[in-house]
Amino acid sequence: MNRLVRALIVLGIVGCGGGGIDLALYPVTGTVKQGGSALSGVKVMLAPRDADSKAPVLFGVVDNEGNFEIQTSAGEKGAPLGNYRVYLSAPAAEFDYSKPGKGPQPSTLIPKNDQDPKTTSHSIEVTTSGATIDIAVP
Repeated sequence: MNRLVRALIVLGIVGCGGGGIDLALYPVTGTVKQGGSALSGVKVMLAPRDADSKAPVLFGVVDNEGNFEIQTSAGEKGAPLGNYRVYLSAPAAEFDYSKPGKGPQPSTLIPKNDQDPKTTSHSIEVTTSGATIDIAVP
């Protein structure tokens, strides 16, 4: 019995390896700027509009030039086909921690509605040719 249990554990570990997804990924790139300047360190997040989507966590980090490239949490570049809401998350240093017991409050660097996938006005459709989005933060 112990051998069978060990064999099943080993098969389970081997079967779970890789961390990749089985969906085809297409390139998604863009820029995030405020007043013409890069908002470096800001995270660009994609939230599927389809509640049944199999899309993994999708994000990109804005570089010093204002550019980003979407990737999965496993580090694979691109996003599956579909329609997404695009929202922004400021670097941790930009959150307001001044209200004890309330947890970190949203950054004032980015408008509140752009920090929530339910209220963001930014969206993108990923097709077989990929997608590009340029976001100007007021």
